[in-house]
Amino acid sequence: FEPSVTSLIMAVIIFVLGVYMIYNSITKIISPSIESISIFTICFLFIAVLAKVFLWVSYTKLGKTLKSASLTTAGKDALNDTLSTSFVLIFCLLTYFFGSSIAFLDGVFGVVVSLIIILSGYNLIKKNSSSLLGSGASATEQKALKNALLDYDFILDVHNVQFHKYGHNKTFASAHICIDGSMPLIMCNNLINDVEEQIEKKFNLDITLHIDALDKTDKLTMHYRNKLSLLLSDIDALIEIDSIETQEYNSYIEIQCQIVMPAGSTLDIKELEASLLSKMQNHKKDIVLHLYT
Repeated sequence: FEPSVTSLIMAVIIFVLGVYMIYNSITKIISPSIESISIFTICFLFIAVLAKVFLWVSYTKLGKTLKSASLTTAGKDALNDTLSTSFVLIFCLLTYFFGSSIAFLDGVFGVVVSLIIILSGYNLIKKNSSSLLGSGASATEQKALKNALLDYDFILDVHNVQFHKYGHNKTFASAHICIDGSMPLIMCNNLINDVEEQIEKKFNLDITLHIDALDKTDKLTMHYRNKLSLLLSDIDALIEIDSIETQEYNSYIEIQCQIVMPAGSTLDIKELEASLLSKMQNHKKDIVLHLYT
């Protein structure tokens, strides 16, 4: 995680620099002052801008090629230097031609540059903090992993796919897979080990698979599992069934179902339960549904 730590430190420095610059710029707006500008100063600043542009492009390109957060952050820093030096160059040109009448612009330009630097520093801090604290995967990545697991014939269902990304090259994943409960334990263990190894090579991550055994001979449970799955997908395709148990009594059928809600979902579990129940009543027996997360 050293590159991310280094990048975070650089991002904090950039942010603090922006705050310091905006303080100085406001002071210059309140009490404007100006010094004489020579053509030599303007030429020097022009060369400095070209050099900083070169550094910005080089660092950014290397950062993308090597996937280095430190180089990418250095590129952002070079871009900030380019902007600030460019504003200084513009101010010097205006001062050279118009004199002290535009002295207040020094502070105005400084505030603009400072705000750009502060925003850049904030975005870099946010990005690098996420890398260190861990972040999830996109819906596309989760779907790709789920589909890859479902390609194996013995895996009947996949749910609760989790991603944890740390730094820039370390990803941990986990998923719950449903298999036939009648499968011999040793055979199941060997198959799961093979799947984990193949998935790790394909997606460049470390994965742990949790097994949920399904009793395919339990026709009642399988029936309501499939029915609930279809009903839930109509409401929100990202809702998944984690586990389900059924029990048939003389006058009613009781269903205990644990679901996995998508992140940020605002669905009320009781309202969802009532909605499902209204669509799955049995003509012969009442349905008692207990939904929980």
